[in-house]
Amino acid sequence: MKKPVYIMSGFLGSGKTTVLLNLMEACKKRNQKPAIILNELGSVNVESHLFEDQRVIEILDGCICCTIQSNFKETLDQLMKERETFDVLFIEGTGVANPIELMEVLLQPTYSKVFDIFSIISVIDAGNFLSHLSIFSSSSELIQLLKDQVQCATYIVMNKLDQVSKNKLHKIEEKLHQLVSEEVPIHFTTFGKIPINEVFMKRFTINHLSHDRKGDVHEHVHHHAFIEAVRIENVSAASKKTLVKWLNSLPDELYRAKGIVRLEGKEDFYQVQYAPKNVRMYPIRTRNQNMIPSMIFIGEHFAIQKIKEQFEHEFSS
Repeated sequence: MKKPVYIMSGFLGSGKTTVLLNLMEACKKRNQKPAIILNELGSVNVESHLFEDQRVIEILDGCICCTIQSNFKETLDQLMKERETFDVLFIEGTGVANPIELMEVLLQPTYSKVFDIFSIISVIDAGNFLSHLSIFSSSSELIQLLKDQVQCATYIVMNKLDQVSKNKLHKIEEKLHQLVSEEVPIHFTTFGKIPINEVFMKRFTINHLSHDRKGDVHEHVHHHAFIEAVRIENVSAASKKTLVKWLNSLPDELYRAKGIVRLEGKEDFYQVQYAPKNVRMYPIRTRNQNMIPSMIFIGEHFAIQKIKEQFEHEFSS
C-alpha cells in the first residue's frame, strides 16, 4: 500500500507548523505513525523541540523545491527503505517553497510507486495576506510567490482570523476567489485549527494544476532569491517588554523571526515567534537542557543585514 503524503505550504509566518502540530495530535488519536520532513532556510531548526517525540528528518540551509532538491530526493530514498516504520508522510517546506516542485519529484516513477500525494495544504496569514499581494507594499517576486503557493493548493487554511475585521475578511474572500477555483476547499480558522476528518479522509485531485501553470512555475524556480535568512547566536537575556518593542519596530521587509531566548528574571527558555505586527513568546517545555539562545531572521536581503547588525548591538552578549 502506498504511503499518503501531505505537503504543507504557505508563506513565512502563516502558521504551517501550528497546523502540522494539530495534524500530529490527530495521528496520535488515530494510532497512525507519521514521518515528517522539515525544511528550513537557516542552518538550524529552532523549533525542533516541538517534535521531540516524532520521527523527523530535518533538511536545513536551503529550499528543497530547488536549491537543495537533491537532499530531498536522498531523504525520500531513505524513507522508501524504511517504509514499514511509518504510515503517513508530512512535508513542510520553507515559507518560500513552491510545492509544485515537490509534487513533481514525488510524481517521478521512482517515488510514485511508494508515495501517494493526498493533499497540498496551503496556510495563509489572514492579517498580512492582502498587504503581501499589494503592488504598493510588496515586490513583484513576493507577489508571484504567494500566488503560486495559493493557486497550487488542493486545500486552503485561512489562518489567524482573529487579526482581521469583518470588512477585511470580505476583501480577503474576494481576492481568494480570484485566485483559486471553486473546487478547492477553504477553511477559515485561528491557531491552525482544522477539520481533521475533512483533511484526512478525502484524497484531493491535482487535475486543476494545468501544464501551462507548471511551465510558469519552472520559470520562477529561483524567484525567492530575494529572501535571505540569518542566524544570531549568543543572545543575551533581555526583558520581554524591550524585546517585543524592538521586534515591533522592524521594517516590513522582515517577514519572519523566530528563536530561543532567555528573559530577565525567568528560569525557562522562551520561544519567540514573530510575523509582521504579531509577536508571541512562551516558555519551552523540553527535556533538552543544552539549548543555545539564538534568533533567526528571514526577510529581503537588502534589509536583513541591517536588522542583524541592530539586533547584535542590542541583544548579543
